[in-house]
Formats: sequence, structure tokens, C-alpha cells
Amino acid sequence: MKVSQVIVGLVVCLLFINSSIWVKRARSLKNATPEELMQCLRTSPFLQKEINNLSEVTVTWIDRNQLPDELILLLLVSEDRRFYEHPGVDFFRILKIVIDGSLFNEQRIGGSTLTQQLIKTLWGSPKRTFIVKFNEMIGALILERCLTKDEILELYINCVVWSPDSVGLLAGIQSLYHKDVEDLTLEEMISLVAGLPNPKSHWKFVKNNQKNRRFQNRIEHLEKEVNLLGIEEIKTLERNYE
Repeated sequence: MKVSQVIVGLVVCLLFINSSIWVKRARSLKNATPEELMQCLRTSPFLQKEINNLSEVTVTWIDRNQLPDELILLLLVSEDRRFYEHPGVDFFRILKIVIDGSLFNEQRIGGSTLTQQLIKTLWGSPKRTFIVKFNEMIGALILERCLTKDEILELYINCVVWSPDSVGLLAGIQSLYHKDVEDLTLEEMISLVAGLPNPKSHWKFVKNNQKNRRFQNRIEHLEKEVNLLGIEEIKTLERNYE
């Protein structure tokens, strides 16, 4: 047997094993109890680096249908405009980033989908290498085969870091604004979504009025989206999926 055939066989075997692991993980989220989800969050290598005293963190869950439409739509506009269209990885978006050269632009919009970001939060590594990204892409593709879009969106909102040392949207809102989600203004929603890539900069901006160019650029981008399209037209991004 040729060496190349052995290598191909090993690669196929490794991909099969890796895919099996992701299938097991995805299925575990389908009917996970709050305790099981918290255990997953507390063992996340990514969150262990992002959150101090992760073992003490708790998540107050909020259902998808309890969220303001404006907040969901701003999230889609900012982070994943084609969320309801792609299979977990937005290959068109990645191709566009490569073609227009924004892959090397410090102000680029990232190519990771909400599903990939959820995968990174729950099981990802703090390291950002090609192997890590590729592994997360496989996980995202499999997760979308096991869960509905709305289930993934609900998990994302409740599991990602919205504010330093807190996990989940409700904890982030309380930490930053000391109010309930239904009391948020449109400006606060824009600020929340704009701060997702860098919660520490968001915190400094809200608490200390410390300016951050990238954060301010993201706020201005979302404000322009709302002004140009109008919130009613932005709602066309949302699709009704069973």
C-alpha cells in the first residue's frame, strides 16, 4: 500500500472520529438541562480564559420569544446577516472577505457565523489557528443538522459573553445597564450588539465613557444600517423556520 493511501485513510478515520464527537456534543445540547449546560460552559477552554471565577458564574435563561425583535435583528445585521440561509458556515461570506482583501483589514467584518461563535464559546480553544477554525467549522455544520436555527440562536444569546466576567444576555444587561431586557432603548441595544467582539471595551465605554475607535465604528455602522433601511425593512432579514 502506498504511503499516500495510508495518509488518506488516516485522515478519513480522523475526520470520522472528529465528526462523531461533534454529533455527540450537538445532541447533548438538544435537551440539555440548565445544570448540564452550566457544566459545559464551566469546562469551556475559551471561557476559562475570558471569565474570572468561571466556576461561580450562573446563567439566567431567556427564551427566544421573550427578546425584542429589534435586538435580534440588530444582532443578525451585525454578526450574521445570512444566519437563516447558510448551513452553519457562510462560505459566500468567507469568499467575499478573501476576494475583497478585507481578510487583512483591521476593520473587517469577521467571517464566523453565530453558529461558529457558539461552538467557539462552548468547546473552542483560545488559540486561533487554522486547525482550530477548521474544527469549529465542522462542529458548526453538524450542530445545524441537530438543532433548529431558533434553538441555536437562543443558545447563542444565553451562552456568549456580553459583558466582562458574565455569561448570557440577561447578566450582561444587568451588569451594564441595571435594567431588564424589555426596558432597553434602541441605543442601548445597538451598544450591546456593537460590544460583542470586545466586551471589555464596551464596559469601559459605558462605565467610564472611555472611547474606543473600533467600538465606536461598530456603533456608527449599526446606526447607519437602522437609518438607511429602517427597522421595519431590516425585519425582512428574519425568516420563519420550523
